[in-house]
Amino acid sequence: MESAWPSSFKILLRLPSELSYELLVAELQTVKNEIVNLINDRTDDVHYGRPWYTKWTMGRMISFNTSSPYANANGRLRKWAKNNNISLK
Repeated sequence: MESAWPSSFKILLRLPSELSYELLVAELQTVKNEIVNLINDRTDDVHYGRPWYTKWTMGRMISFNTSSPYANANGRLRKWAKNNNISLK
């Protein structure tokens, strides 16, 4: 089975307290860009035309494991920043 995870995912295994805010933002952007590139490099048939993990297609698993958690984390971060009067760029 082909890995759908970006190569820079490894940095996310470190504790956030070990990384500066700037590095976390840069790594988040890098991982997001790699995910988008992985998705764009494949055809719809690869994403949705056949099972990839048991009965699930690659596109569905990417959604389960990347876009949904990313959107959830984005919402939580924005709420936290608003509650702490922090402006996000």
